[in-house]
Amino acid sequence: MRKHAARRRAIVYVLREARIAAGLSQRALSKKLGEAATYIHEIETGQHGVRVEEFIALADALAVDVQELLRRILRR
Repeated sequence: MRKHAARRRAIVYVLREARIAAGLSQRALSKKLGEAATYIHEIETGQHGVRVEEFIALADALAVDVQELLRRILRR
């Protein structure tokens, strides 16, 4: 279970880092995805896990290659 928690923290860190690099607020990214204003906040605070299809949508919205995001996660 500890490894899963570490991986989840890595996912959150990398997604937050990519959002900031894209110059988007949590609210702006949520809106871009057509989600509630709190959606990204819930992901970044660990309240909401990220399913594969959500991860792909996040990568697209952030204009970052999915494989690149995965590489960043695996390096953490």
